[in-house]
Amino acid sequence: MDAPPVAELAFQTARSGRASLRFQHRGFGASQGQPDPSKVLADAIAAQLHLEACVEAQRVDVAGYLSGAHTALGVARESRRIQHLVLIAPPTLLDLTGVEDRRVLVVLAGSQGPSERDAWKKHLQGLDARVELIEGADQRFLRGLPILGEKVVAWLGGEDPSLLVLDPREQN
Repeated sequence: MDAPPVAELAFQTARSGRASLRFQHRGFGASQGQPDPSKVLADAIAAQLHLEACVEAQRVDVAGYLSGAHTALGVARESRRIQHLVLIAPPTLLDLTGVEDRRVLVVLAGSQGPSERDAWKKHLQGLDARVELIEGADQRFLRGLPILGEKVVAWLGGEDPSLLVLDPREQN
């Protein structure tokens, strides 16, 4: 929750009248406990189920920032309820096996550059996917932050989706 993109997505989601839940892995930031890589996915799925139990939304979507993108992908693989997957500044190209039937948005910071955008576009061919490069934004989105939130919320569209937003496991 220390990551500005995570807070911005939660703010923009709420501003658009939708529920969101920010999730930070155990042992990071203000989360209690000891970091446990073996429980990362299980904890994120528990957060998703908690969000589903607390809101009456037609769908719950998931977004992950930096290493949180790996976890978001894992949650989407495990839950058929996840229809939209948002990957924000993922550190590498991710294997999207198991989510080919979902809509995917990859948002890159301008500092990641056009070559990274082009690599993602090629990687996503054949999927219902889109790549956005926010010019002028650094990887922490200290610049371009409002644009990030606006693009993600607009892409999620209607149907009252709720959003689970996953923080990275390491601080950047």
